[in-house]
Amino acid sequence: MGSQHPSALKILKDYDTTRFKKSNTEKNIIISSESIKASSGCKLSTDEILRLGAEKFIQSFTISGHPFANSFLGLSEEDTTSVTLVEYLLASAEKVDQKQFYRARELLNECDKACSNTRNPIQRLVYYFSQAIHDRINCETGRGTSKGIGKKRLADIENSLMSLHPFMIAAHQNIPLSQIGSGMQWTILMQALATHQCESESSLKHLKITALCTKLRHKIKETSERLTSFAESMNLSFSFNIVMVEDIMELKQEYFEIDAEESIAIFARYILMLMLAQQDKLDSLMRVIKGINPRVMTVIEVEANHNSPVFVDRFVEALFF
Repeated sequence: MGSQHPSALKILKDYDTTRFKKSNTEKNIIISSESIKASSGCKLSTDEILRLGAEKFIQSFTISGHPFANSFLGLSEEDTTSVTLVEYLLASAEKVDQKQFYRARELLNECDKACSNTRNPIQRLVYYFSQAIHDRINCETGRGTSKGIGKKRLADIENSLMSLHPFMIAAHQNIPLSQIGSGMQWTILMQALATHQCESESSLKHLKITALCTKLRHKIKETSERLTSFAESMNLSFSFNIVMVEDIMELKQEYFEIDAEESIAIFARYILMLMLAQQDKLDSLMRVIKGINPRVMTVIEVEANHNSPVFVDRFVEALFF
């Protein structure tokens, strides 16, 4: 017979494996009453409040004789409020996952009464996550986005991120790779290379950066112009190329104009995981990368799973990361 509350138990499992996976013990997420009492009289940390909120949430599904029923005795009024906020937030996410949107709104309204974007860390955390769940409910019920982060704001955020984080950068002639960003970190690298050339016989003949993007070419062009100007001031042989495709499926190896003597490094930051839901595009990109045959490829991703098709799983990963 299956569990009556699979999502609730999944929350515990995910919380334990994401936030405490470096622990060498197999302790349950639930903190014992003795541990809590040891902290009585002291302000709890944000981490402790999150753990207690998760415990209280799970207790709501268990019998009244739960062994940790007295875990919240001795907490200050502020900490008690914070723990309750976490409990309500988790419960509201659970209700959204169960399509009980009316009940989810009721719980969020209780959160909204006590949270703020200007108060303590837990209240700020709950404030923003509450807005996000409100938006999720509005989307699910067809009400649009009456509060929180709407579609336009999400688009603005995406554009801002894309101006700083193009898909991929290829650097040539054995240059360690770094994120292109606004170009600031590249100026440091370029200055170091110029100094190295002056002090020794460097094998570096030319530094070439190639940025791959699907949008905001003008933003990347601005970065290109800044870096080119800086390279000239340092008397460094430099070029910046932009590979622009409307769809990553259109990308071909020959677009990168790679010379036979070039050594290539590839840097992919926070992009491959986002493509997991589009397996055909990810496969296409990886085939191109394999064809380029880089000396090294650096991949940076967050240590959390935000691609689960189950809403409550994604929510917990984000909240407890």
